[in-house]
Amino acid sequence: MYLDWTINYDELKNYSLTEFDNEDGAVYGCIVLKLGKYQIGHLTNSITINEGNDDISFYVDNLIICGIHILKGNPFKLGLLSSNLLEISVEFNESVIINIFNKSDRKIEYTYTLSLENMIFEIKSVYEKYIKDIKDTNESLLQSKLISKTMEIYEEFLELIRIQPNL
Repeated sequence: MYLDWTINYDELKNYSLTEFDNEDGAVYGCIVLKLGKYQIGHLTNSITINEGNDDISFYVDNLIICGIHILKGNPFKLGLLSSNLLEISVEFNESVIINIFNKSDRKIEYTYTLSLENMIFEIKSVYEKYIKDIKDTNESLLQSKLISKTMEIYEEFLELIRIQPNL
């Protein structure tokens, strides 16, 4: 599993904390999710492109929330913002099973399996990159409502890892 993005740096660096909290208050850019050979979204290699409209905050938060659900033994479903036709379903049964469904006919488009340890590693890596990107671009936004909420969700995730006997 691989989640990566390029944020709209120019847009993000110009926000004040108040503007960020009072306006949309999300981190936008271009995002890609790779599950083996299956890919959703795309990244541009050009650092001059600052026009992505993918809500990176939404995907980072939901990846962490997905980890919380899996650690609690619950399945997780997520409709993709960039596609009203696809839904991701994640469950744990000895390994983490990710299914991409077509919403119109409920057929599975792709299935990807990974270990719980790999999923935890990916969630930690994504969170660290997200926080670093924000800190490097506009550190004051780390105090925003949105990023504070993400940090709280991540702390809940870490607490669940701490209480798991085999992790």
